[in-house]
Amino acid sequence: MPTIRVDGVEYAVAGGRTILQALDDLGVLMNGVDVPHYCWHPKLSIDGSCRLCQVEVEGIPKLQIACNTPVKDGMLISTSSERVKHAREGVMELLLLNHPLDCPICDQAGECKLQDYAFEYGVPHARTREARRPAKKRVDLGPTIVFDQERCILCRRCVRFCREIPKTGELGVFDRGDRSLLETFPGMPLDNPYSMNVADICPVGALTTKDFRFKIRVWFLEDVPGICTGCANGCNVHMGVANDKVYRYVPRRNDAVNDTWICDAGRMSYRRIGAPDRLKTPPVAYAEYSLWLKQERPAPDLDPIDVLALSDVIDAVKGLPYSPPPPQGNCGRESLWACTHDTAPAGTSDTDPNVSQVTCTPDTCP
Repeated sequence: MPTIRVDGVEYAVAGGRTILQALDDLGVLMNGVDVPHYCWHPKLSIDGSCRLCQVEVEGIPKLQIACNTPVKDGMLISTSSERVKHAREGVMELLLLNHPLDCPICDQAGECKLQDYAFEYGVPHARTREARRPAKKRVDLGPTIVFDQERCILCRRCVRFCREIPKTGELGVFDRGDRSLLETFPGMPLDNPYSMNVADICPVGALTTKDFRFKIRVWFLEDVPGICTGCANGCNVHMGVANDKVYRYVPRRNDAVNDTWICDAGRMSYRRIGAPDRLKTPPVAYAEYSLWLKQERPAPDLDPIDVLALSDVIDAVKGLPYSPPPPQGNCGRESLWACTHDTAPAGTSDTDPNVSQVTCTPDTCP
C-alpha cells in the first residue's frame, strides 16, 4: 500500500488511485486537505478540464492536476504553496471572466461552489474591462431542467453524467475555444429518469430544477437526513425542511445503496408528505368490516389473520385499547368470521383432511 505525504501529513492509500481519489477514500478531501475542484466527481469519469485542483509534487517541475495524477509510494504533495495559490487565482479569474453577476437572483446562491471558491481562492478585484460574452438565458432543456447558458463554466459534469449513468447522452459541448457552449443534441430534450441529478452536480447555477426554482432560499432550509420512500431501494436523501414543510429531496451519498444519485420519481415523492389526500388511517376493508359487524353485509373476503391485524391497527389509530371481537355463531369461538370444528356442520364442505376439521362462517356455523 503506497504511502504519501500531503502538507506534511502521512497517509497510507490504496494503489492505482489518483490524488483526489485517494484523499476522497480517506475522507479528508475538503475536510482537512483542501484541494478545490469543479470538473472532478467521485462517481464520474475523470475529465481534467477545470484545472483548479493543481498541486505541487516534489520532483516534478510543473504543477499537476490532482484529479488525474496517480499516487505512488513516497510522493510528497503540497496543496498550499505560493505556486499553487497563484495558479488557483489564475483559474478562478479565467472562470469568472464571462460569468454574469447574477448572485443576488441566482437560485444556486448559498450553495454555489463558484461563490465559495471565489471567496477562498480568487482575487479580490477583477481586471477585465471588456463586456462579458452574451449567451442564452432560461433555456428549457426538457420537462425538469432550466438552463442559464451564460453561467456555465464548462466543467462537463452533466455531459459525463448523461453518458455514463442513464446512458442517454442528451448533452454535449459544441464549438471550440472561447465559443464552446453546452447544448442538447438536436431533437433530444433532456428527458431521462435521472435528469434532475444534473442540477445537483452542477457546481454553479447554470442547471436548476423547475420544481425548486425560486421556491425558497437555501439558507432557510435545514438539511435533515432521511430515506426516500418512493420504492424499496431505500435511497439516502437530504430533506430540505423549513417552516414545518419539506421543500425538496436531494441525494445523500451512500456508496452501498444509491451512490450520489436519486431518480426523478423518488425526488418528487416529497410532495406526498402532507398532501391533503394522503391517507391517515388504514382504509382497507374497514367499511366492509364495520357493515359485517352490524350484520348488514356478508363477511369480506380476507384471511382471518389479516383482519385481526387490521382491527388492531384501526384501534391503535383511534387510540382505543384492543378488545377481541364478540363470539360469532354457536361455537363460541372469538373469531371475526371463521372458526373450526372437529365435525363438519351441515351444509359445509370445506373439510381439512389432515385434522378432520372444517372452517365455517356465521352463515354455516352450527
